[in-house]
Amino acid sequence: MKKSLLYRLLVLFSFVFVNFTLSYSQDDAKLHRIAAEKMQTWKNPVTEWKHIAKPKLDSLTIDQEKKHVNLFFAPPLSYYPFREASLLEFYQSILNSLGRKFRKYAIVVQAGNYRLDELVPNYYRKDLPVDSTRFPLTGTLKPQLVRRVDGFTPEGGLTGKSIALWHSHGYYFEMNLDRWEWQRARLFGTVEDISVMGYVLPYLTRMLENAGANVFLPRERDTQTNEVIVDNDLSTGNSEVVIHLDDKSRKLSEGFIKTDTLFPGFNPFIHGTSLQIVNDSAQYIPEIPENGDYAVYISYPVKSDNSSKVSYTVSHAGGQTEYIVNQTIGGETWTYLGTFSFKAGKDPVSGSVTVKGTGEKDRYIALDAIRFGGGMGNVARRPSPEIIKNSQSASEKPSEKIAVATSSGTDFKWKLSGKPRFVEGSRYWLQYAGMPDSLVYTPNTNKNDYNDDYMSRSLWVNYLISDPYKSVKGAAQGGLGIPLDLS
Repeated sequence: MKKSLLYRLLVLFSFVFVNFTLSYSQDDAKLHRIAAEKMQTWKNPVTEWKHIAKPKLDSLTIDQEKKHVNLFFAPPLSYYPFREASLLEFYQSILNSLGRKFRKYAIVVQAGNYRLDELVPNYYRKDLPVDSTRFPLTGTLKPQLVRRVDGFTPEGGLTGKSIALWHSHGYYFEMNLDRWEWQRARLFGTVEDISVMGYVLPYLTRMLENAGANVFLPRERDTQTNEVIVDNDLSTGNSEVVIHLDDKSRKLSEGFIKTDTLFPGFNPFIHGTSLQIVNDSAQYIPEIPENGDYAVYISYPVKSDNSSKVSYTVSHAGGQTEYIVNQTIGGETWTYLGTFSFKAGKDPVSGSVTVKGTGEKDRYIALDAIRFGGGMGNVARRPSPEIIKNSQSASEKPSEKIAVATSSGTDFKWKLSGKPRFVEGSRYWLQYAGMPDSLVYTPNTNKNDYNDDYMSRSLWVNYLISDPYKSVKGAAQGGLGIPLDLS
């Protein structure tokens, strides 16, 4: 009985949410009104997790053709550790509230970007079908985003593994005080915001990479304060892209655009253009402002006909280093290759990146911006008209009860941090790296940067893993499709 009821309450895994517009008839509108009124008296039955969040129903829709009642809750509901029993109890309470009028309808509950049934781990499933997409890929089926092709690549160890790693919080904008500040107090001449970085970046990250892993960080990793952008749209100084387009080349309407200041909701990887080429190569030549070490980041548009083996050769003061990049995953963000020494000036022999194909038939080479150096923070912030007070991740107070209002967000001026990008928190780098806003870097919708900083990191991991060809509301693509082994 329990099993049959669970199946009746839940929509099968093959059901996919799509964006659609409902043309309501009078019957539709009446049903919608009835359901909305009945849900006003609904009470959350899973009270043992009320300290995590108080479920808030944002909206609902009625699909008479499919016989679905779609309920959309605020994202905090997705933080509940649902199991089959608690899920059944949650759905049963909704059915009871809706009453006999909707007894033949399937109930679909979505919180944030997830259906509640998706939140039950495979390990705890008995009646729900196992989600095979969560099984780890093994052997040659597992794609690797970046692979170094010279003799320094280990044959064992962590070769082919992908790891998401982060080094605590960082400099952030405190809306209640209308200023940028450190998240933690000063202690013996330093702060936790940067002290953890002192061993994660130069030691732990490099040890993992030297063992063969691809390491992904949600904060800027390069301590170089200079930054050079080389792009087909707009480059820094006299930097340039040298390319001769053939007949099969394509210019795409979305790509990175160099921007001095990023305001809320602005994604720099949407407002520019990018390219796809077949039989040619491209050389990115930066004008380096001064001698030093510079991290090299690449970007490219994600398309299903991209090549899985694109060669990137970095020419630097120490010689040349070649990488093979799988352009069917990743993309539309900054992808780290390595850190190299470059001399001041513009010299394609000792300071450039050459991109070319490796002979894959009927496959395109995708091109967008390449970045040298970490640079200075360029995300502008000011208090929101509505501010959510800072809440620790272990807080037992529901976030809905700590909202306060300011007089008007326009009473304040936009402020940059004035700091190097590497000391800023994850929330700011993730915006610069092209992540979708409410889906990743600002789950609190620009109302609290402190909370956004620690919440954004796990959301970023989900985005790294998600299928790049699955459409997600508010995102240029579903995700990056990178099969992470550890976070």
